[in-house]
Amino acid sequence: MRPFIHLRTSSEFSISRGLLRVKELVDAAVKYKMPAIALTDLNNFFGLVKFISYAESKGVKPILGCILNVKDSFSDTPHEVLCLAKTNIGLRGLINLISISQNQIQKPTNTTTNDESTC
Repeated sequence: MRPFIHLRTSSEFSISRGLLRVKELVDAAVKYKMPAIALTDLNNFFGLVKFISYAESKGVKPILGCILNVKDSFSDTPHEVLCLAKTNIGLRGLINLISISQNQIQKPTNTTTNDESTC
């Protein structure tokens, strides 16, 4: 049987979604014998360094990602897109998209448009 790996988890850094602290998340992965776990907070990487260092110290592979609110040109409603970085280049692309999203913070939904996500 293949091990189960959570690919969509929110931590204390997604204030409106997650209450788990990064250490609690990784400790749960260890308890349930998960070889890896993803941290996918909403529009941010605030817990990234803490997550990577603690997960690696516990022998759990950290999967880096985030949930982005993306608005296309056809609708005013943002859609949630789960983004996982497979490589360092993908991680840099996600950091760029988060920066674009944060620069648009004056908008109530903190979104990026489909045209800006070119990486």
